[in-house]
Amino acid sequence: MHLVLIGYRGSGKTSAGRAAAQTLGLDLVDLDHAVRAKFDGRSIANVWATEGEPAFRKAEAEAFAEQLDRETPIVLATGGGAVMTPDTATRLDRARAQHAAWCAYLHATADVLAARIAGDTGTAAERPSLTGAPPASAGAVEEVASVLTQRESTYRKLADVVIDATADLDQVAAQLVDGYRSAPNAAS
Repeated sequence: MHLVLIGYRGSGKTSAGRAAAQTLGLDLVDLDHAVRAKFDGRSIANVWATEGEPAFRKAEAEAFAEQLDRETPIVLATGGGAVMTPDTATRLDRARAQHAAWCAYLHATADVLAARIAGDTGTAAERPSLTGAPPASAGAVEEVASVLTQRESTYRKLADVVIDATADLDQVAAQLVDGYRSAPNAAS
């Protein structure tokens, strides 16, 4: 059974996923990296600018399906908008119902997420704007709040558990590990 992490960008899916994967002895797959590989390693922002969001979302849905179809359990850190694609949400929901995936929503408030995104100099250029506002602009909190409001119900609907992503990274990872291990069909 796969451990799938969903949530807004900056919620710590990759960081917490890496720590949980290490404890569980599973591989971590960052879905954004899998998608970038489909575009010869180009940045997500570049793909959005040259190919458009629909092409990116199509490749993201394909990469998600490929990862979910793996026989060996993995920790899958999704992109923030991955589950907003109806086919991807349906596939995840079906995998959860079949106990092939256990899903955690890493939740944080818009102000926390905006601050994390603005402070993330390593991948800030990788992330396209979702509304046209620069991630570090004065309106960043409003942008995050707006998009998060649109996504919140989907995140919660698909999650087996909601975890406070503002907790210490080790605490978040421990909650992921404990929840996953207690789920039916968890990898030993």
